[in-house]
Amino acid sequence: MLALLAALLLQAPDSLAVDKAIKKGVVYLRTAKSPGVSFAKIEQTSELCLFTMLHAGVPESDPRVEELLKAMLEAPLERTYPVALQAMILEEVNRAKYQDRIAACAQHLVDNQCLN
Repeated sequence: MLALLAALLLQAPDSLAVDKAIKKGVVYLRTAKSPGVSFAKIEQTSELCLFTMLHAGVPESDPRVEELLKAMLEAPLERTYPVALQAMILEEVNRAKYQDRIAACAQHLVDNQCLN
């Protein structure tokens, strides 16, 4: 048992390497096109890019974050996955400021829930 634990500890990722990978990912997301998901009929996935940037510690005042947030708020609530991501993003950014939009996201998800 101790040998297994020791082996796992030796394989643990280096926090500096993790931080470097996160920074590299953020650099990529700043200029990346937001790909679509054709089989799900989702034209773009900017909510996922925005959610990732926020979790990576990019501030709301960052120009790319502001751009993605503005576009997200102006878009209609249409597909389940982006709407669920939007609710999580707005909760993280400022739940009080965006409470009406979060409620609209929740209602959209309830209204579009499948019977199964």
